[in-house]
Amino acid sequence: MRIGMLIFSIGIVLLSLSMININIPVNHTVLITKPYSMSVPNVAKGYIILINNDSNVSLTVRVIHNGVNIYKIPKVLKLTSGNWEFSIFSESYTQKVRQTVNETVHLPCGNVTQEKIVTNLKEINTTRPIYPAMIKIEITQMNLVNNKNSIEIMGIAMIILGLSIYILEKKNIIFF
Repeated sequence: MRIGMLIFSIGIVLLSLSMININIPVNHTVLITKPYSMSVPNVAKGYIILINNDSNVSLTVRVIHNGVNIYKIPKVLKLTSGNWEFSIFSESYTQKVRQTVNETVHLPCGNVTQEKIVTNLKEINTTRPIYPAMIKIEITQMNLVNNKNSIEIMGIAMIILGLSIYILEKKNIIFF
C-alpha cells in the first residue's frame, strides 16, 4: 500500500473541508411569552432580530448572553456562539381612560355644576407581559470546521508530506 498517496489524499480532504461552508440561509421564528434559551455553535454566523408583535404594545426584552442586556425592540443583534436566553422584561401601552369631571358653568342666572366626560390617554407600564415578542433567528453561514486556518495549514502540510513520501517510495528509497 502506498502510504504517501494515503497521506496526500487525507491532505486534500482536509484542505477541501477547510474551504467549504454552507451558505443557505436558515430562518427560525419564535414567539415568546416565557423565557426562551438556545445554544449557538461557534461555526454559525448570522443575526437575531427582535420584533414587536402587531399590536400597539412596546416591549423591552432581556437578553442574557455575555452579560445581561435589555433592549427596546425592534432590535438586530449579531449572532455569536454561546448560550442565549430571551425573556420579556416589560411592556408598555396606551389606554383610553374616561373620567367624569364636575365643571362649574357661570351663567347670568347663577352658577350651574355639570358633569363632563373627559377622555385621556394613560401610559401603562407593566413587568407582567401579556403580549408575545417575536424572535427571528437567521443563520446566514455555517462552516464545516471550527478552526478553518489550522485545518487548511494541516491539509497543505499533509499534501506536501504525502507527495514527498510518494516520490521517495517511487524511487525505492523508503519502503512502507
